[in-house]
Amino acid sequence: EALEDILDELRESVPALHVDQSGVHRFALRAEEMIKADITRISLFSVVLLSSLLLLLFRSLRFIALASLPIGAGMLAGLTASLLVYGRVHGISLAFGAAMLGVTIDYVVHLYAHQALAPRGESPRKSLEAIDRTLILCAASTTVGFFVLLFAPLPGLREVALFAMLGVITSLLVTRTFLPLLMPWEIAHTPLRTALMRLLASTLGALRRNR
Repeated sequence: EALEDILDELRESVPALHVDQSGVHRFALRAEEMIKADITRISLFSVVLLSSLLLLLFRSLRFIALASLPIGAGMLAGLTASLLVYGRVHGISLAFGAAMLGVTIDYVVHLYAHQALAPRGESPRKSLEAIDRTLILCAASTTVGFFVLLFAPLPGLREVALFAMLGVITSLLVTRTFLPLLMPWEIAHTPLRTALMRLLASTLGALRRNR
């Protein structure tokens, strides 16, 4: 700011003055600004788009609230681990780690969709039992990939790996432990979901006939 003040004074006497500036600190600040802007823009866009789609499919604000629990818990676990191990959370870790944790909303969608298709009177716990091994396999494969990155030569990669790995594990645990207790037993039918079910049934039927 002091440099800018001096240059402003000089431009008054030399209107054609043009000054280029560089330096590590300028690149660092610019990177920080871009990361924060990207996180804000992508997060807002994702939340609005995903919430709209889920409302169309399930017509339930309760579902949106439930979907935020595993992701929020995963973010908290990742932030805590990074602070304990590294003493701070790098902007890149927050950006990439948060984006990678977005995959854990699939656990909630998977469980909610199965409950929506479950026979009348069947509990969410029963729906979870039907897909439990699938959810564990999804989380395990993701976790193994991040675990390998813990041994990467770049510190930034190690921090991202720790953030995402613990975030995914925590999200799975929250999904399996709390969501069946908080989910409704009956989920209202919607025209869009019914149409998608018919489309998927015919598509999966063709796959089964042509293994």
